[in-house]
Amino acid sequence: MGHTECNFKREELMPNVHFSAVTDKKFKFDRITVCLIMPMDRQKVTVNALVPFLLRRSCEKYPDFTALNKKLGELYGAILDADVGKFGAHQVLNVLIQGIDDRFSLENENLTEEYAKLLSDMLFYPDFENGVFKQEAVNIEKQSLKDLIESEINEKRTYAISQCMQSMFEGSEFAVKKYGYADEVENITAESAADAYRNIVENAAVEIVCSGSSDFNGVKKIFADIFSNAKKERAVFEKKDAPNQKNDAREVSEEMDVNQGKLVLGFRVPKLSTKREKDAVRIMTAMLGGTTFSKLFLNVREKLSLCYYCAARYDKLSSSVIVDSGIEFENKEKAQKEIINQIKSIENGDFTDEELSQTILFVKNAMNSLTDSPSSVSNWYLTQILNDADNIKSPEQDSADLELISADEVKKAASLLSLDTVYFLKGKE
Repeated sequence: MGHTECNFKREELMPNVHFSAVTDKKFKFDRITVCLIMPMDRQKVTVNALVPFLLRRSCEKYPDFTALNKKLGELYGAILDADVGKFGAHQVLNVLIQGIDDRFSLENENLTEEYAKLLSDMLFYPDFENGVFKQEAVNIEKQSLKDLIESEINEKRTYAISQCMQSMFEGSEFAVKKYGYADEVENITAESAADAYRNIVENAAVEIVCSGSSDFNGVKKIFADIFSNAKKERAVFEKKDAPNQKNDAREVSEEMDVNQGKLVLGFRVPKLSTKREKDAVRIMTAMLGGTTFSKLFLNVREKLSLCYYCAARYDKLSSSVIVDSGIEFENKEKAQKEIINQIKSIENGDFTDEELSQTILFVKNAMNSLTDSPSSVSNWYLTQILNDADNIKSPEQDSADLELISADEVKKAASLLSLDTVYFLKGKE
């Protein structure tokens, strides 16, 4: 499964625990991310989201901020972090560490192995008191999680896109929010957080992704040993398809104290069987609204002045294309009509060969920048693994595939879009 250009290797340490390493000598840092993959469960999503943040704080060996910081200082200022991602119908709980590569250590310390040991201590030996997380830690992290969830509402653009997706996939895992729900944070207790932790550590599918200049062989051995003592029966990660469109396009509007309207159009794309078809949708979406020379930017924004911004993005996992724009309230109908016109114009082949090759070049350049840092490399390969673990491509290989997309394939991709939901956030009367 390896690739020559960036030395990517993935192997199974035990059933549903995989270890991947991407080695690139240009990096000065190494990054180890442990991803715990759980099905999106509306009942458990909020308490699950709290767990990685609790694990990042402390562990049995380093039970407080001072002890942990001292340890990170000894590791030349290594950084511990945690986050929650969403991958289609799955919640991905991440705990990671990043620090300088072994070759920069002053006394030839084996730093990558030290990072792996610390990370496995954080994961498997949490700082428990009577079998549960400490109350003070739970209180602090609950407040942070609540702030994180509420910050989305303050960021109106993100909020509007999220609300549109909620409506499109209502009733399915695809509609569940990755950090959960603010009103449920209050109910989390030290006990329920500890139960969630045990459930995750025993049952999650695990992807360990390392990137940097190390070969990570010592790291692999550490994780192989620690997981061999963990529970053997883990959930299998199975990618799910988004539910089918329920009905004709529906309109959802919401009033808030805003002075700029947010119009989001959610389109469905039927299930595509080949990567090439998906690549054609990617290029079509970029041509529609992914560049500064896109149809939406040049026509809806510049020529007709119907919006402050207008962009399109394709989400492979939910088979959807989302077009979002900031508009004056009274321009809603005009902007909506014009966005749909621009999709029709691509479908009708109203673009030049030069526009197509410029768009492909733009997308390729964006992908080439993905190899600039260990974090973007890790994210790239994790997405590849979760998308299709049997056909993993490096950014270079994926980028080369895009060259093949023809004008006819782009026209066909535009014809696949069907409007599912129109979400409009407007000001109060």
